[in-house]
Amino acid sequence: MQKTIVYTIFLIMLAIVPAWAQTSGKMLSYPPKAEQIPGLMVLKNQLDAKIDYIGRRYSVDMWLASKDGATQVIYTTLDGRGLLTNGFLFDSEGNVVTEKDMADVNLDEPSYVEQNVQEFKEAVNAMKEEPSTRLWRDLSHSSYIPFGAKNAPIIYVFADARCPYCKKFWKELEPYIDRGALQVRMVLVGILGDMSIEAGAQILSQIDKQGAWMQVANGTYKYSSTRADTDAKEMIDINTKLMQNWKMSSTPFSVYKDKFGKVLMLRGYTQDIEKIVNQATRK
Repeated sequence: MQKTIVYTIFLIMLAIVPAWAQTSGKMLSYPPKAEQIPGLMVLKNQLDAKIDYIGRRYSVDMWLASKDGATQVIYTTLDGRGLLTNGFLFDSEGNVVTEKDMADVNLDEPSYVEQNVQEFKEAVNAMKEEPSTRLWRDLSHSSYIPFGAKNAPIIYVFADARCPYCKKFWKELEPYIDRGALQVRMVLVGILGDMSIEAGAQILSQIDKQGAWMQVANGTYKYSSTRADTDAKEMIDINTKLMQNWKMSSTPFSVYKDKFGKVLMLRGYTQDIEKIVNQATRK
C-alpha cells in the first residue's frame, strides 16, 4: 500500500537510535551513499526496500525509497543526522521534531501533526504483526455484508456483482448459513469494469443490503437507472483496492480461519463447503 513506506519511518526510528547517534555530524561527501545513513540502511536491509539517490536540492539530499510498488520521497540533512519525510522531521535520537515544535503552538483543535503522528505510530504496531493478522484486520474493517449466526466461524468472500461464479458460490454457501454453520461476510468489489462498480455500489446503497445481494445472486434484482451515491462507490473502491493490495486477482476469493486460528485462503469457486466448515469449526 502507498502509505507502507511512510509508516516504516517510525519503525526505523525505533531500530536505529543506537547506530544513528554514533554518526559524526560532519557533512557527508557528495554524492552521499545510502550506507552512510543508518536510517536508509535499515529501510534497505531490514525491509528490503530499494533506495535511489535523486540529488541535492536546497541543502538537503533527496532519496526515493520503493517497495512492492509503493514509493516514498525521503530527505536527509547534509550530515545524515536528520531525516524528513511526509512533512515530519526526525532528529538523530529518533524523535519527531515536528511534533515537539507544534506542541508549543496553541491551537483550539488537535493539530494535523498530532493526529497523523498517532496514526503513524498505530501503523507501526500493525507492521510488526504477521501478514495474516494484518489481512484479517483489514478485512474486518472492510465494507462487507454479513450473513449468518454471529457466533459461527467467519468466512470473508470477495465478490463482484457481475461475476457468475460468485453467484454460484453463494448458492453453495446458503445452506450452511441457514443452518448456522458459517457466518459469511460478502465483500463487494468492482474488478469487471465500471458496470461492476455501479452494480456493487447500488447494492451497498440499499437499506436492506442483504436482501439486495440475495436478489442479485438469484437473478431477480432490478438495477436502478439512477446512479449510485458517491459514498457507496467509494466503499466499492476501497474494497477493490484492499483485494488488489493483497494480490488477489479474481473472484470469488475467500479468506477464513481454521480451528487453530490459522488464516486460510481459497481462490475461485468450490462446491466443497463442508471442507471449509470442518476446517473452521472447533470440535
